[in-house]
Amino acid sequence: VNYDYKEKYLFEANMRYDGSSKFADGHKWGVFPSFSAGWRISEESFWQPVKGIVDNLKFRGSWGQLGNQNIGDNYPFSSDVNLGIKYVFDKAVTSGAGITSLANSKITWETTSITDIGLDATIFGKLNLTADYFYKVTDDILLKLNVPLIIGMDAPQQNAGKTENRGWDLGINYADKFGDFNYKVALNISDVKNKILDLKGINETGLTVFREGEEMYSIYGLESIGYIQPEDYDSD
Repeated sequence: VNYDYKEKYLFEANMRYDGSSKFADGHKWGVFPSFSAGWRISEESFWQPVKGIVDNLKFRGSWGQLGNQNIGDNYPFSSDVNLGIKYVFDKAVTSGAGITSLANSKITWETTSITDIGLDATIFGKLNLTADYFYKVTDDILLKLNVPLIIGMDAPQQNAGKTENRGWDLGINYADKFGDFNYKVALNISDVKNKILDLKGINETGLTVFREGEEMYSIYGLESIGYIQPEDYDSD
């Protein structure tokens, strides 16, 4: 749904209704709305005295959600029998079957919510500026958390993670021409910081890890106090 009033006030609303066979009955479907609004302040009457300088200025904001069901397992909610297992009976290898992975019938869509505010401006009809600040949170991230090895089966998929991303983006481009020669120069710079908010209390160890309160793929280890020097050795 789109609404445009005199090219000043802009509004848009969207609704997604997505289903996936990766989830069990009662958890297959997800509703993901989004909304955006814009105000072209350069179209207001009070802006006309400076319109020759800043001929376009728009403030905008948006909020929306999207779902994700991209996990490797085809049907992680189902306890399937693996027919490719080998056993030894009477000193001979025999074909067998068994359940090798834990199932989780409660899993459903992970959801990403994004809030964005920004502005667009054109100066002297040649210099264009676009600036954005965004905040993104992903809830119910589908992942496999560690389970005790004595269970003897692979860990199930869970809606177990939560992360946030904060960042900004700035784009500037200048376009002009000399006679029939057109040219354009563009610059883009951005920055983003992410943090893991929740892993159900399970923190990984290793070289690059996921740990609550830290950035994704953080390097995990002891902090060095410096490089060893000759004077660090004793007389022996």
